[in-house]
Amino acid sequence: RVFPIGGDEIHNFFESNFKEQMLQRPSPSAYEWALRLGATEPHEAELFAQLEGETMWDYLGALLMRSEEVLHLQSDIAKDVAKLMKSRELNTRLPYDAIDVRRGDAILDRTDAQNFAINYWDAQQGKPGAKESQNYIPLIHYLRHYYDQSEEKCNKGDKVVNISTNAPGAVRKEIFALSKNRWGNDDVVRVRPKQCLAFKFVISTPRKRDVSPGMDASCTDRYDDLVADIADFITMQKANTFVGEFHSDWGRLVRTSRLMLNKAAIEASSHNNPVLLKDMNVAWGYSHPGPPGW
Repeated sequence: RVFPIGGDEIHNFFESNFKEQMLQRPSPSAYEWALRLGATEPHEAELFAQLEGETMWDYLGALLMRSEEVLHLQSDIAKDVAKLMKSRELNTRLPYDAIDVRRGDAILDRTDAQNFAINYWDAQQGKPGAKESQNYIPLIHYLRHYYDQSEEKCNKGDKVVNISTNAPGAVRKEIFALSKNRWGNDDVVRVRPKQCLAFKFVISTPRKRDVSPGMDASCTDRYDDLVADIADFITMQKANTFVGEFHSDWGRLVRTSRLMLNKAAIEASSHNNPVLLKDMNVAWGYSHPGPPGW
């Protein structure tokens, strides 16, 4: 049977028809589910049929991402994505990190996200240089682990960080505010906020939908934005360290794309660390995204 339904309807359909069946453990149905999702060996499906909670969802995500069908680009689109990535100031063959900064109503209309933002700014009150409460989490908070690391180990070389954002103008201002010791242009900014900490920020290609919000976009503009979105996704997926959050679809998708099955643990039928996550720092909010696609 085929059900032509949208995203919200799929969520509701799963909740009402399959949720209890899929979450029951141990479960013969989960074994079959794992095989359909890409388990290639019986012991991979057998372990999935026993897992629960966050580990189960991560295992499911790792199975999905191992399949080449999850993100399979048409040849012309793949060429345009590769061309855009090559034209950027970021050399992806050298070590780099990636930060995803999402802002706007799509995230902050959610009450839980609003509460995290309110709590953050409330905690800043009384500190030197504290600003009035804003409806977002500032870039400096995404960078806090770099500041912590600089206290432990002095590195005077540039930390290369790609920033993907739907608010490039605002983020650029926050980069400039990190230190007067800075130089660069709109796309690449070098900043040294501390003697033992220096950044080379590469800011992703601005989207036409973000530069001119509310205006009707042409098919060409939509295509260009799509190519830039895919290029950003690949950049974040391959980064040494990814910094993001799970209130945006991007943050959840990128985390899922960085999951890998731990072959040794699975072959040993171990429930301890059957899934590996390439290095990630959660900037704010929930520490786990929940089920893939939620």
